[in-house]
Amino acid sequence: MGYDFKDEIVQGYKIREAVHICGKDYVIAENPKAVQPYVTWQRTANDLISSYDCGNYFSNYLEAMIDLTERIRQEAQYILDYREEHSIETTPFIPDVCIPGSEDMDYNGKFVLIKASALAPEYRIPSNQVYRAEGGFGCSPTGRGTKVYCRNIFDNDEQERWRRHDIAGIVDPAKLPEIFRERMALIEAKLKDSDLER
Repeated sequence: MGYDFKDEIVQGYKIREAVHICGKDYVIAENPKAVQPYVTWQRTANDLISSYDCGNYFSNYLEAMIDLTERIRQEAQYILDYREEHSIETTPFIPDVCIPGSEDMDYNGKFVLIKASALAPEYRIPSNQVYRAEGGFGCSPTGRGTKVYCRNIFDNDEQERWRRHDIAGIVDPAKLPEIFRERMALIEAKLKDSDLER
């Protein structure tokens, strides 16, 4: 993955290394003129702003590197523990679970499969792949744009933006585990109820 913020100067410190995990970047930066010339930060960013928080400052590079790697280790361990505790399947779906030829269909209002390759490595699990497409020019195979707005079927609160090329196609419910079919049916029932209330 590319880091467009590498070599960025933050509070006088130049970013030297970064690792992305769990939607955050952990960085080590250097300012040779500072009393403590090394710092590790947690970086979070969206399309508009980025912030560097939880800074730990060091006079020794190796101590700073140990701190950085420990932060990364803790994030990775949290994910592993959570998956084990909740018996989460970790082998991602492949496009075989999609309706053949559906990559050329309209996605609006359909349940689609996000390609595992479009996800950060730590998120490449089935529960992060099935979404309901809700709009965007990218829903149409002939649309002027590529953006597809979707909601994950297990975390349906926030709408996310994907690109059409991130989507493998429309899922075939018969090829999915029962828990996925149940979630899809629940979402469809809620949408039907809200349409009836209008």
